[in-house]
Amino acid sequence: MAVKYSKAPISDISFGIFFKSNALLRNNILFDLILQLGEEYPIVQTTPTLPFEELQNGNISQVLDQFNSGIIAHWLNSKDFIYKVYLLQNAMIFYWNRRDDMPSVSRYPGYSSVFEKFSDVCEKMNSIASERSVDLKSDIRLYSLTYQDRVNPESYKNMGVSLKDVLTLNNPFITFGEEKYLSENCVCKYSINLPYLNGYSITSINTPTFPGQGQAILVENKIKGYLESMAGWFDLAHQSQLSFFESIFTESVLKNWE
Repeated sequence: MAVKYSKAPISDISFGIFFKSNALLRNNILFDLILQLGEEYPIVQTTPTLPFEELQNGNISQVLDQFNSGIIAHWLNSKDFIYKVYLLQNAMIFYWNRRDDMPSVSRYPGYSSVFEKFSDVCEKMNSIASERSVDLKSDIRLYSLTYQDRVNPESYKNMGVSLKDVLTLNNPFITFGEEKYLSENCVCKYSINLPYLNGYSITSINTPTFPGQGQAILVENKIKGYLESMAGWFDLAHQSQLSFFESIFTESVLKNWE
């Protein structure tokens, strides 16, 4: 997206690995990984573990497995708080985050750049595990690739379009007599099965209103699944994210982001 749509309003991207068990707890892999990453991600924070969204039996569910995840999550932050490593006993997620004080466009470093940093963390994690004779690969349950786009009110106003012209979704309405009442807010979720990724996507759309500014549009698309080749899976998931991006936003808006 960063190449074809250099002005895309990407606010977050994350790469994740989820394990079947509390694999990172074995032989202190998690804590030694925190030490190894300390120079690049020196600001460490802890929070309670939170549930993850997954598609189970056709339903979007909030999954919290504290037996394997533990009750504490470790956040490792770069000094500028743009890059983050989220560590649980059964997961590692790498984030790029556009801070609220950063321009809404032109700061996303690109998929390849963020994937390279994620891969570096994976290499360190696998190296520590290998030294302790722990086979992490056989314990992988899912990979995940998530994009979030945040369209601020001034962005679509500057393009000369209204909120309803940004997304390709049909807005519901109610008529009464000669009056037509349009929907004002959107809070919804969609799921798509993706058999070629041995997985699925979950889309969340929200249109929060900020006082004095107007409505923003938040679109988050999570893709989860598993193939033997990690690089192969993420490459296909990245292509799928681009396809989704081009399907959810209207052509006129996409042209403004090229």
